[in-house]
Amino acid sequence: MAENLYPRGGLMLRYDSYKPSGVEWIGKVPSHWEVRPGFTCFKENKDRNKGLIEKTVLSLSYGQIVIKPEEKLTGLVPESFESYQLIKVGDIVIRTIDLQNDKTSLRVGLAKNSGMITSAYLGLRCTPEINSDYLFRLLESYDALKVFYGMGSGLRQNMDFGDFKRLPIAVPPRSEQDQIVSFLDLFSPIEI
Repeated sequence: MAENLYPRGGLMLRYDSYKPSGVEWIGKVPSHWEVRPGFTCFKENKDRNKGLIEKTVLSLSYGQIVIKPEEKLTGLVPESFESYQLIKVGDIVIRTIDLQNDKTSLRVGLAKNSGMITSAYLGLRCTPEINSDYLFRLLESYDALKVFYGMGSGLRQNMDFGDFKRLPIAVPPRSEQDQIVSFLDLFSPIEI
């Protein structure tokens, strides 16, 4: 591998050889990477808040999963939060509804806090060999490329896990996933 310097001291590695991914919008990937269906990388979160074991309400807002303040729990609030899905740190949440109406918002978030979120969203949990930050960044790039907009179905053009389980995922070895996340963190906005 040859190294190329990037701003802020980061390094961008060019690989010796690449291969076609077999997916037009992914393009070529390093020869030793795999392109696998989503269900080999993550599973659907089916944990529900039965018995109201979780009190912290989360919200997906502008690509961030944030804690929703109690004073904002007004208006269209469910009678019970028992149907909400339980979210753990590292879970990925995707807003899979109303694809036809909104092609500008950010649909993918990574949980930095535990809590509960509406079951109208799709929750994903990574398998052990997948870095959840890596998968989040990859799905975030798919979102930026508007890949999800061709996947939905129904009158309101929604997606479910059935749409995601075959989604092609570019998978480098775990050590490279970790390096990619560290590299991308160099260029991320600083959280205040």
